[in-house]
Amino acid sequence: MDITISKTAPLTVHNPVADGQLQLPVGLSEVYIPALEEFRSPQPKPDQKFSLPCGKGPVLSVGGTYMETRAEGRVRDLTQRRPIEVSLCTDDSKVELAASSTTVQAGDEGPLAITDVTLSNGTTEAAAATPRSVDVEQGEGDRRTVEVGAGEASYLQIHENHNKGWKATLDGKELTPLRIDGWQQAWLVPEGEGGTVTLEYEPAKIYQWGLIGAGVLFLALVVLALVGRKGSGREETEELPAPPGPGLILGTIALTLVGVVIAGPVAVAVPLLAVLAHFRPRLLVPVAFAAMAAAGVVAAVGTGESTTTGEGAFGATAQLLALIGLFAALVTVGREPLGRRAVRAGQDAAEPAPAGDDRPTVQLPAQPAPPSGRTLSADGRHPAKGEDA
Repeated sequence: MDITISKTAPLTVHNPVADGQLQLPVGLSEVYIPALEEFRSPQPKPDQKFSLPCGKGPVLSVGGTYMETRAEGRVRDLTQRRPIEVSLCTDDSKVELAASSTTVQAGDEGPLAITDVTLSNGTTEAAAATPRSVDVEQGEGDRRTVEVGAGEASYLQIHENHNKGWKATLDGKELTPLRIDGWQQAWLVPEGEGGTVTLEYEPAKIYQWGLIGAGVLFLALVVLALVGRKGSGREETEELPAPPGPGLILGTIALTLVGVVIAGPVAVAVPLLAVLAHFRPRLLVPVAFAAMAAAGVVAAVGTGESTTTGEGAFGATAQLLALIGLFAALVTVGREPLGRRAVRAGQDAAEPAPAGDDRPTVQLPAQPAPPSGRTLSADGRHPAKGEDA
């Protein structure tokens, strides 16, 4: 029987890698043909049991020997992807192992896959009647604390990739790290009384000490700048002409457009800072310094928080303060050109001082005018002006 699809409904999903919409291929979920209703198999009930005979289950390799398996369970276990029971096709589902190292591997062919293998010496002990209690006190960031109750030896497992940087201690005693299911991080909690288990990601300490060192160096730089300025010994300073600023277009309009691209609605801070720069330009430097310093404090306080919590350097507060500091350092509303300043300065110097003003004035020496009349020349080839050749 051939089925031809004459019309499809467009369906797209967002592809984060390409940052675009991805067109999904055509697919069929169910085909209903009324003429074949009598040949249609009824859907089994979720509680109905099923079994796969020997050779139909996943293959298991024990010591290099491939062994067939059987499987059984309920229909809802398959639809809900729950684990089912798989056993070897041997007498009593047992296999003897030699007194040496034995490799057990599970195959990856077929619809079923083996996730756990139970090895025993013939008798399986019952699980502990009362499992150890676990109370997570702090479960985010680079430092976490877990309260573990008393009981038998057990595994403390977190659903994250195994990483050698993690260290766990139980009341100050380091626990043995383990790798569970081939990838998950876990530790062996010994039998006995419980206590507080502290999980620390040790590489984060380098980052924290780096922040502290940067703060100390920044304070040292401020102190050196203040001491150097006081020890300069210059009582009188000459005001140097400032170079012209970027102007209104580059300093405000272009900066606002760039802010819209990188920060969205936060770019409204640029026009507000431009107004401040027009009326109180000396306040821009303190605003930029205070905003950047506050952003650094917020980032340092939230050190160790994950990106999903929206705290620390990844939080809205630190990002907003950093953007305000950046905009305050870059915003300009334009200045008077340097040439016009020089002309105005010359005009102010040429104007006489008002009557009654006893303030001292500085006058430039007058340039001597060229002499009029005849001049003498020491060169006989060039007679002096006014003489007959």
